[in-house]
Amino acid sequence: METALGLLQKQGADKSHKNSEAITTDSNLSREVKVTADKIYTGGEIITLDDKNPSAEAVAVQSGKILAVGSLEELQNLQGDKTEVINLNGKTMVPGFIDGHGHIFLVGFSSIVANLLPSPDGDVDNITQLQDKLRSWDQTDTSDLFGTRTSDLFGLILGNGYDCKGKTNHHYLWNALCKPISPHQ
Repeated sequence: METALGLLQKQGADKSHKNSEAITTDSNLSREVKVTADKIYTGGEIITLDDKNPSAEAVAVQSGKILAVGSLEELQNLQGDKTEVINLNGKTMVPGFIDGHGHIFLVGFSSIVANLLPSPDGDVDNITQLQDKLRSWDQTDTSDLFGTRTSDLFGLILGNGYDCKGKTNHHYLWNALCKPISPHQ
């Protein structure tokens, strides 16, 4: 248990501040302040990404920040009358990741269309390879995703990653290059 003075000292507060009701500088009058969590998560796999302690049984959170990680027994002293205990019901909890500029939609989209990236990320380095890739993709069975081939569903063959400025001699795709592979001529 930490005293209010100890908490403020950790935060670099001025020990001589006389107007605070929460602390006093007189060591005989200092009082204990119980730190409590707003929420305690437990009941699932908790992955910490800490090499020394890769998993935990519980996580205590206060004001949106992790207060403590450990066993449920260790974190019981952080549970107060207003603490919400959240049962993960066997689900996995991982640290939060904030991505300021993500293209998550494109990750999903890329997994269901022809990969037209040039090497080293793909294998489309010329127009013939591009046409072959699109032709091959049109024959790919995507019925588990759409119930039919994508070209039948959308009336076109979908691809992602073509780089007209890459290794294809600055060829922009136009009708004359794509028409030979189109199922809807």
